[in-house]
Amino acid sequence: MTAAEGGSRILLHPRHVEALGPELFAKLDKTTMIEVLEPWINPDTQRSAAISRERLRQIETDTLPIGLTGDPVQYQINRNQNGWVIEVINNDGVVKEGSKPAVVHQQVIARVKLTPRFAWKQATEWETVGALAQGESVNLAIPPGESRFVEFAPKREP
Repeated sequence: MTAAEGGSRILLHPRHVEALGPELFAKLDKTTMIEVLEPWINPDTQRSAAISRERLRQIETDTLPIGLTGDPVQYQINRNQNGWVIEVINNDGVVKEGSKPAVVHQQVIARVKLTPRFAWKQATEWETVGALAQGESVNLAIPPGESRFVEFAPKREP
């Protein structure tokens, strides 16, 4: 209830609404933005999923300051005093079995495009490249098992 009273957006599956009951659901609905998600079957697995790909993409677009497209990677976005930093991790191409040494497949390079959703003046890759070319987006090629950190400095209004 604390999150709801603080103005959080709450996404619920219909079974959650049913479990809450009409009285508690009505109370929550008055305190915050409640969205009851449509049931969705993942077409790849034919199993029920908590949220559709389309709705998840819309939430990503509405809330994350940097968009990422391309190969499947792990990423996180953080704020610092200079702007926004995204860490992009290529977990593919490294195979580790039991007590054997890891095998790295060097050809498995993740290619992604980072697109800030704010006006920016500079992008810097912290460890390997330094300053990146200006444009609407930044392209990265990340070797297997490696990470890249890119800091985007926003344009400051005078």
